[in-house]
Amino acid sequence: MKTIKLLSVIAIIVAAFISHSFYGLEKSSAAVIKLTDTTRRVNIDTIPEKTNIDPGPLIVLVSKSDKTLTVCHEFSRDTVVCFTVRTGLNAGPKMVQGDKRTPVGEYKIIAKYSSKLVRFLALNYPNEEDIAAGRTGGSIGIHYLGQEMVRGSVRAEGSSGCISVWDKQEIFKLDSLLPVGTRVFIRE
Repeated sequence: MKTIKLLSVIAIIVAAFISHSFYGLEKSSAAVIKLTDTTRRVNIDTIPEKTNIDPGPLIVLVSKSDKTLTVCHEFSRDTVVCFTVRTGLNAGPKMVQGDKRTPVGEYKIIAKYSSKLVRFLALNYPNEEDIAAGRTGGSIGIHYLGQEMVRGSVRAEGSSGCISVWDKQEIFKLDSLLPVGTRVFIRE
């Protein structure tokens, strides 16, 4: 029994050392690991903190200039998926309804609408910051625009303000990955 516990501690230390080596985790002084009735001091340089192990909830990062939508973990920034997207036809942050611009800032998915063929992840635009700045509009979200869009056509290169993925399977993937409440960060 003592051999199994000792092997478990060694495995934890080796795993922590590997994590530390690959991820450059911060170091602290010492930790105490209790083995049956005896207490031993172990160098915590090889044991990462819980916050460094937890990759965090998923977030969405949208770059309008790069035309990318990246889903990653908030704390580790490890990428889960990345897709090419279309955003508003006009550059700059959204100001008023109908300006064909995609808003810039931090938003949340507030609702998910779906049917057999359609998925729409609604964002909370305008948020409190947008309202305070006098920005208007609504019905902004992440969706699939449809097969009729051909790459290179004017309409396919932009949207009326939403974030559109190119492939139907991509929106199904996003719908399955991202719960209501997921934070979405949109930048130019």
